[in-house]
Amino acid sequence: MRQNPPTRATLAVLVLALVTAATAPSVSVLLAANAPQAAAGRNEEIAMTVGKSVILDHPDEIARISISNPEVADAVAVSSKEVLLNAKSSGITTLVIWSKSGERNFFTISVGPNLQQIQQQLQSTFPGENIQVVPGQNAVSLTGKVSSPAVVEKAVVLAAGPGRPVVSNLSVPVVPDKQILLKVRFAEVQKTALEQL
Repeated sequence: MRQNPPTRATLAVLVLALVTAATAPSVSVLLAANAPQAAAGRNEEIAMTVGKSVILDHPDEIARISISNPEVADAVAVSSKEVLLNAKSSGITTLVIWSKSGERNFFTISVGPNLQQIQQQLQSTFPGENIQVVPGQNAVSLTGKVSSPAVVEKAVVLAAGPGRPVVSNLSVPVVPDKQILLKVRFAEVQKTALEQL
């Protein structure tokens, strides 16, 4: 059976379909690149210390704010472009600020312990001991030399807090075993007695 040659209209439709299929991905990428960034906004990190407060300046007028974990920190809009952050306990929380233009801005708030306060407590409790408080990624570390294992145990308990693990790197001087010293001394006495004989 003989087929009729394609008409000009059919050829035009085929060419248009091929051109559309070939350029569709690049057109969608171009549109995505030029799309407004109102939804994405920015993402910043803020480091804070327990008991401290910070004023966060926002470039646009604030419509609404939300914080994911109010036990770690709370946020209060004190003006149309300012947010007051209060650090309450160690941990991480996320603050979201919606501006009146529709933009969303995300802030990751990391709250760490007040190491200066812990250091002062340790110094006042153990005045003759050399204990230093060192911040870690997930815990507080105690370093230095102390006089006894009892001091180590008490210092760790004092430095620990809710949600704040403590790693002890404190060293204690090694006391030689008295029994070994007695044996050595007894052996020296026996040797001297034999020499005299």
